[in-house]
Amino acid sequence: MKEKRSGDLSIRPAQAGDAELLWNWANDRSVRERSFNQEPIEWDAHLEWFSRRLAAPDTKFYLLLENGEPVGQIRYDRDAGGAAAEIGFSIAEENRGRGFGVEILRLTANRAAQDLNCREIVGFVIEDNEASSKAFLRAGFTTEGLTELHEKRAFRFVWRPAENYKV
Repeated sequence: MKEKRSGDLSIRPAQAGDAELLWNWANDRSVRERSFNQEPIEWDAHLEWFSRRLAAPDTKFYLLLENGEPVGQIRYDRDAGGAAAEIGFSIAEENRGRGFGVEILRLTANRAAQDLNCREIVGFVIEDNEASSKAFLRAGFTTEGLTELHEKRAFRFVWRPAENYKV
């Protein structure tokens, strides 16, 4: 059994110098298996994509740090209508099973919703990815059932910032 979190957790924006770390995490075998696109990611394609994401005003990209060391990443991409942002996140293999998925969602969802000025945060999880589904639920997301996405059955999880419910 893995050791639970023991250090200080913090969030910081992703930076250009994180490209190789995030590429390695994205190409982890188990990450690819649970992704909608399961093909390995080529380095040059990753660099181009990563540069675009860092510069995009409709994207917020954060790293979760434990005692200053990266343990996971999360990205929020606002949709074309501006009402919602979709999540993509992963935790480094050696840090899985320690509750970091829940923490990265809890620590960033409200901030991303404010920064991107959107009314809801949405995450899609392939049906058999139990760990990610549990993380979304424990972080306060609700499930809105199964849908078909990229030819895979996936749960749709939604979180709405509390300020949207003010009257």
